[in-house]
Amino acid sequence: MHMCGLGLFLTSYALWTKSQAAFELSYFWGLAGAFQAIITPDPARWPYGDISVFWNFLSHGIIILNVLWLIWVDGMRCRKGSLLNMVLITNGVIFVMGFVNKILGDGANYWFLCGKPGGDSPFLVGDWPYYLVTFEISGIAIVGLFYLPMWITVHRREKGKFPSANTV
Repeated sequence: MHMCGLGLFLTSYALWTKSQAAFELSYFWGLAGAFQAIITPDPARWPYGDISVFWNFLSHGIIILNVLWLIWVDGMRCRKGSLLNMVLITNGVIFVMGFVNKILGDGANYWFLCGKPGGDSPFLVGDWPYYLVTFEISGIAIVGLFYLPMWITVHRREKGKFPSANTV
């Protein structure tokens, strides 16, 4: 029930149905989230030499490959406003996951809302709950960077300088 676990199912759903909303959420969660999980693995959860390290990198890599397939093979692109939609949906899911963590009790830490994850991530500044604010801000900045190529594509398409995904 972590973001990347849901992201794996979401990218698979987007591949199956070609859902625009699922693609857009997959794009941001997949590229920004799974990429961070690959470059900053948690040594406490994935100790070196353990087979779970392989599964960690495989599952996150599949998320990224699914998104790239949706872009290059299926020609899907983000729409205007998709970044804002993703931020609102993600914060809504965070709200729900907070209740899930509360219901499940002390051991639950889905989406790392109740405790800071391990690993040396430069995006987790401070202790609980302060790292949640810095993580939100850095997360929006990172997905904003990932959105930039899509924004350029949408902007050019509107001005007629770039063919639409449907005509390619």
